[in-house]
Amino acid sequence: MQISIDNQVKYISVWLSHQEINDPNTEIKVQKIVEEYRPRKYRVVVFESGNRDLLECTTDLLIHNKGIVNKK
Repeated sequence: MQISIDNQVKYISVWLSHQEINDPNTEIKVQKIVEEYRPRKYRVVVFESGNRDLLECTTDLLIHNKGIVNKK
């Protein structure tokens, strides 16, 4: 788990590896972070590592966002 805190803009990013996503203790750890920082008006964002090809997913996202029909 990697945690980045930006106190200037009150933003916390939590990066989870694929193994951590399946760990039952991870949800408890993330919830503690949220409970600690939410009263201080911080935005907590959790990113989960995937197992698909990054280039393919990024390409699909860009095509979708541009409104181009994917010809797969």
